[in-house]
Amino acid sequence: SWISTHPTKDLLKGSKLHQICDDGHLVTIHSPDGHCMAVLTRERATILWHWYWQTNPDAGSQETFAIEVATMCAHYSSNKLYIKNQKSTPQEMASQIAKAIGATTERFSSPLNANPTFRDHYSNRKADAVFGFKFDAYSARFSSPGFMCPGYQAEETAKAIRWAAASAAASREEPNLTIAIVPKCD
Repeated sequence: SWISTHPTKDLLKGSKLHQICDDGHLVTIHSPDGHCMAVLTRERATILWHWYWQTNPDAGSQETFAIEVATMCAHYSSNKLYIKNQKSTPQEMASQIAKAIGATTERFSSPLNANPTFRDHYSNRKADAVFGFKFDAYSARFSSPGFMCPGYQAEETAKAIRWAAASAAASREEPNLTIAIVPKCD
């Protein structure tokens, strides 16, 4: 049988629909049977809500939003991913970097850790497009000022730096600036 990942946040009675509950600090998303499927800060839930409705202005409902967020949270919290990759540069620091260099693109983020200061975001999950994210930071040459915090594995960090350098070398006319926060790798 299924075991709730957040048993202390489960509802005593389900509603037959996915529910979003907001206690003013945390937002919880519940399955139709009342099990808590995701817990977010109110700030992050508000950011996701904005991105979702900006990307899908004519589609969906509060329930489809709840389903998308719960699915995303399950993906990013699964054992197949390195949980350290969901850590991110402090929001204020990333915002100051963006302001200082005019960066509009953040690479190697997810809807759970992306900074809303940036206009464009790249994640490693195609389904994040529902929140306005582009897929695969390596799908396009790095151009214009940008920001990246690649994964916490040495090979992933090295690949990101090689791609940024190759992007800069490939452009003869356009200057390229990417600020990289390089984590201590395992």
